[in-house]
Amino acid sequence: MKKSEKLLQLQTIFEIGKAKAITLSELENILELDKKNMSRVINNLAFNGLIIRSMKPEDRKYVKIILTNKAKKIYEQKDQLSKIIDNVNEPVKKNECC
Repeated sequence: MKKSEKLLQLQTIFEIGKAKAITLSELENILELDKKNMSRVINNLAFNGLIIRSMKPEDRKYVKIILTNKAKKIYEQKDQLSKIIDNVNEPVKKNECC
């Protein structure tokens, strides 16, 4: 998995944790991702036991996403992780990398 995908997964965990529960379409809007990429991130998080998806039986398009206890532990470290992410992103913002 590429670093950018890991960062995106962390950002997704942060957004879900902040909201407590969120829909897939809300996440797409917040993270500015298309459905295909958002689905890939969510599938990876679910596969790794970090999120739970719940669907309404009458509307399978409506998916509510919450963090598992495993992901909540990651979310609780968000302040430390945010500083690390900012340090990684700073050279990119200044065009000093890549």
